[in-house]
Amino acid sequence: MRDAFAAVAGLSREVQKLEVVLAGVIARRSARSAGHGGLAQTEGFRTPVQMVQEITGVPRGEAIRVVRVGESLLGVVDDPSPDGSTDLLGGYASVDADERGPWHQPLGAALLNGAITRAQVDVIRRGLGEPPAVDGHDDDDVVDVWRVAAQQLIDEAARCTIEDLAASARAVRDAIDPAGAEARWAQHYEARSFRMRVDADGRRHGHIVFDDLTAAFWQSVMDAALRPRRGGPRFMTDQERAAATDLAEDSRSNEQLAYDLVADMFRAGTTAEPKDVFGTRQAGVRLVTVMEAAGDGAGDGGGAGDAAGAGGGTAEGGAVRRDLFG
Repeated sequence: MRDAFAAVAGLSREVQKLEVVLAGVIARRSARSAGHGGLAQTEGFRTPVQMVQEITGVPRGEAIRVVRVGESLLGVVDDPSPDGSTDLLGGYASVDADERGPWHQPLGAALLNGAITRAQVDVIRRGLGEPPAVDGHDDDDVVDVWRVAAQQLIDEAARCTIEDLAASARAVRDAIDPAGAEARWAQHYEARSFRMRVDADGRRHGHIVFDDLTAAFWQSVMDAALRPRRGGPRFMTDQERAAATDLAEDSRSNEQLAYDLVADMFRAGTTAEPKDVFGTRQAGVRLVTVMEAAGDGAGDGGGAGDAAGAGGGTAEGGAVRRDLFG
């Protein structure tokens, strides 16, 4: 059964290659510059995404991904001839990842060689983003850094899930573009939001877009509250073991428990004891800042102890530890 499924999966990847290439061709021949004479427009579709979605029957998000990856491939090689006389994969199969070209060229070559899937191509490219203009550095040098990063992520793709690969791509982007990381953090903060809506059945729904720091705090809360369900730290006292057993055997799903936790936190507000909400360990986000030695100016307000006191943290050997939200 395993061999049969692996064979089918291999055939599926080969078909995906053709889908991606053809989607890229559709997108290029349906560009705005073509007006009403574009390929998708002449077929009765407003956009190439709609055409791909209608033909394949995939969700809109997947159709967007297929078109996006296809467009990136066509950014490396020429569009096949309109009359179909050119082998669609002929030009693509000859792509050499070592040749100088766009930074994402290794991704297209790896896709066509079967090393990665189109979903992996998409998360790597979205995670790395486009190379920025860096003062004091030649654009080609910056592109080379992105190309090397893409190749490293290709090598990593076979050993991790798509979610972990996306996280790795974002982490690599922050490492090679620290100035951009700060700007993206600010963008995430500005994009924070909460809204509610009522569906057709009268049920109210909530939707939250987190900034990075608040997301880390909420995740810490959930991890602390649900750790018996998720294989967290062992409980040492009889009371703690009993509480963990009760939670593990609770008939509610993890999603329901998380909802009840958030609702209880709202009700309790600031008057609740931390252990009543979080259990034996209070959740929080911890930042550690390493500071220079205070020197002999103990009375000038520049010592680590003064900094810790002002920030509500503790000073240990030149490091200031602040517990946020905790």
